[in-house]
Amino acid sequence: MRIHFRLAGIRVSGIKRNKSARLAIFIFYGLLLTYGLFRSASPPSPFSGSDKLLHIAAFGGFALLAALAFTRLPRWLLWVLLCLLAPASELLQNWLYPETRVFSWADILANWTGIALAGIFLLVWNYRKSPPP
Repeated sequence: MRIHFRLAGIRVSGIKRNKSARLAIFIFYGLLLTYGLFRSASPPSPFSGSDKLLHIAAFGGFALLAALAFTRLPRWLLWVLLCLLAPASELLQNWLYPETRVFSWADILANWTGIALAGIFLLVWNYRKSPPP
């Protein structure tokens, strides 16, 4: 299966088959996620609840890229590791920056929601791409 998309009007394809590109994109996104999660201060909130949307988007994107980057890893193991990352990141934030960052069950739930939405997206995507019986 190949993934095709347009980037500035140019058709780009083959990212699915290029393992090194998938891994590089995953690592880059992981570095951005790490920076965002472990800043000493939380980013400013433009509206109430915006931080939860950021958690959903960040962990959803991370889960999608992890699924594309680690195709040989058993699926169940990938999703378990991702689900363990959600509370681990919150605990680590609270441990590293106890004065400015607080542990939040709502953030963990938002992280899990992003992971679940990514999983549902991949299930639907694979179902639509599979040939009819």
